Amino acid sequence: MEQAVSYGGGALNNPYIVASQSLVRAENTKGSITGDTSDPYRYDASFNGIEPQRHCTDVCMLTVFLIFLTGMLSIIFVALPKTFFSYLYLPTDYRGFICGYDNKKLGANSSVVDFTNQKYLFWWRPGKKGYVRSACVEKCPEHGLFKTAYLKAIDEKHYAESDICETYEYDGNNYTVKAHVIDPYSPAKPGVCPYSSFLLASRCFPTSEAVFGMTKQEIEANITQQFSIIGSAASATYELVNSKKIIIIFTVFALVLSIVWLLLLKWSAGFFVWVTVLFSLFASGFLTFMCYKNSLTTSNTAQTIEANTFGFFSQDSNRTAFKTLYYVLLIFDIVLVILILFLIDRIKLSIGIIKVVSRVFGEVPMLFLFPILLYSMLLLWWAYIIFGGTVLFGAGKFVPKNLTSTDPGHIDFEYDPTIKTFSYIHLVGFLWGTAFITALGEMTVAGVFASFYFAKEPRRERMASSPIFESLIRSLRYHAGSLAFGSLIVTICQLLRLAIEYFDEKTKDVQNTAVKFLICCMKCCLWCFEKFIKYINRNAYVMIQIHSYSFLEGCYKSFDLILRNIVRASTINWVGDFTLFLGRILISSIVGFLSVLYFMKDKNTTYFAIPSAIVTLLAFFISGSFTSLFEMGIDSCFICYLEDEERNDGSPGREKYAPPELLIALSGSQ
Repeated sequence: MEQAVSYGGGALNNPYIVASQSLVRAENTKGSITGDTSDPYRYDASFNGIEPQRHCTDVCMLTVFLIFLTGMLSIIFVALPKTFFSYLYLPTDYRGFICGYDNKKLGANSSVVDFTNQKYLFWWRPGKKGYVRSACVEKCPEHGLFKTAYLKAIDEKHYAESDICETYEYDGNNYTVKAHVIDPYSPAKPGVCPYSSFLLASRCFPTSEAVFGMTKQEIEANITQQFSIIGSAASATYELVNSKKIIIIFTVFALVLSIVWLLLLKWSAGFFVWVTVLFSLFASGFLTFMCYKNSLTTSNTAQTIEANTFGFFSQDSNRTAFKTLYYVLLIFDIVLVILILFLIDRIKLSIGIIKVVSRVFGEVPMLFLFPILLYSMLLLWWAYIIFGGTVLFGAGKFVPKNLTSTDPGHIDFEYDPTIKTFSYIHLVGFLWGTAFITALGEMTVAGVFASFYFAKEPRRERMASSPIFESLIRSLRYHAGSLAFGSLIVTICQLLRLAIEYFDEKTKDVQNTAVKFLICCMKCCLWCFEKFIKYINRNAYVMIQIHSYSFLEGCYKSFDLILRNIVRASTINWVGDFTLFLGRILISSIVGFLSVLYFMKDKNTTYFAIPSAIVTLLAFFISGSFTSLFEMGIDSCFICYLEDEERNDGSPGREKYAPPELLIALSGSQ
């Protein structure tokens, strides 16, 4: 006789239920249309949703995870006595000596390298190691043109203190700049020309004032490609430093706008879903038009960008970039319109699930604050990872080289080879811990939505007083091992992707076309596989919350349930996520557009593309932290609905748990 399986509490103790389940299963097996999938869920009178009788799952994997974390902590304590923290953040000159530090303590035999009072690093010839020339200074230079300073330094020319490096006019004032940046290793040639700079992270970066006056011909004739990158980054960094307060304000605005968008979905999901779709089309079309317009005309913006990027972004290249973006966005707009036209019916179905998810947000308002808790946990973990990385990568010793009686030579930092090997364990721990916290958030949200779905009306009164806290404790107490198992699989996928990226970086100079194509295919396949694994994990966490399955059993049950409803699963879930993605596009577009308008009118910002881009990206990620909750809610509700549909046919005594709005939306879906 086939053994019955209990999906609720106490079924195995009731002979009548055991016999009934076995009989029903035997009668339906012959006519099953599920193919190779297992039998669907059957009616169970004792099933009431979330299983109250739970047990700890995947204990062995939890043990492995805890041992691994203990090993990570042990590595930190082993490396701590060998660590020189200051080396990781203090600047070093071109001979390796540390600014703001008495380098005689490191083994140098000259008082020349006592830079206790020279805390900042100034480059008079930036570039790669071996080419760069820099010095530790007490104060960053405030006047001078980069053109004069760099072009004279190319030929290793040094100037007497009385020599004039530059006379120029800025803001109506005449400045005469003399050589006053000292190279401590060339006492016979004490001075090099300065340029106007600002202080950031104990380094002196060139300001916009410093680069005005450089012509494109001078740059192409004299400046290396390496410094073009450094110069552009310095100019962009300067804009970010000046705009940091405004960036924070726009970031907070994106957070508020995301919450408002969720509230609007709660009040009228159907209307605001279509508003999101239409406005996303409008925003994309408007951006396409702007790119087309800028591809035909020359503006003052292009001239400003040319000046602030050392001429490497000219008006012609600017127009070419806009023209390329125009064609890309035009294709994107066409595809987007076609997708929306073909998915109108499916979007209507997704609205039904979004209404239920919005209702849960209204019933459990603490869900709005859950991302803050989740990201606080991630920030604490990342803070530990940064501290551990600082300890590991600062573990080593200083080795003086080429010392003479008159020359301090230079100094190298040699890493401890054993500790360097341990850093790979630290990397794995970083990925595994991050994936674990993310999985904990997903399982917690899944528990809240499953509790809501399987509660009879009035649903909120039948739920716990604090559904999020209850789900969080349940996940940690009983299913931490399953979370460790699922997050380990995601970590392995990420490590494989990192290995391919590392291989690509190390061999890119010797790759032929076939190898490049093969590597590109491997990257694409691994990316798709990681997304697939994350999708399976999310659905498995829902089943684990309901039935207290182990991780592998949860993966099998959820995947099998989806296979039995593959058409609806592949359309409703995808379209729901696509609709929420349009919401992210809408929020980030609004915030990005407003930031462009502000920075264009801000007299203190010249290269406004950088802060505007940063604001847009931050808005995209912030809105994603809320839409990801919605996506998890959609997956949870859909999995619950599929099991509910298999268990209950809607007849008296076998009523479905699904809310009315979800039944109406999905009743005609196939």
